[in-house]
Amino acid sequence: MFSARNAVVVAIMQVGVIVIGVLAAGLWCHAAATDRVMIPFPTLCLFTCGICGFMIPLIWGSCAAFVIHQSKFSDELKSLIFWLGILLLLAMVIFVLYADASPFFRIVWRVGNGNEGE
Repeated sequence: MFSARNAVVVAIMQVGVIVIGVLAAGLWCHAAATDRVMIPFPTLCLFTCGICGFMIPLIWGSCAAFVIHQSKFSDELKSLIFWLGILLLLAMVIFVLYADASPFFRIVWRVGNGNEGE
């Protein structure tokens, strides 16, 4: 199950999830700026700090490359590292889906100029 090809595929999928998530969060933040809509915190966090998410595939890929090229590590450990990458990928997909879909459910439109009490 664990091979260099599979590790590269998982790392590329992790990077793709991060890129798509940051781009979608950017679209939401642009829409919020033009339409005066409040943006939820997970979307704002993904937009402002999403570039830090690239550290996840970098660290996992480095560990996976180190483990695969060492013969002293067992196949069970190599399999564990691979499944950890899959688990990280699933966690990133869930977070990106939550962060990019939450504005659909939390749209609060601001009507007027904010001086309704006067």
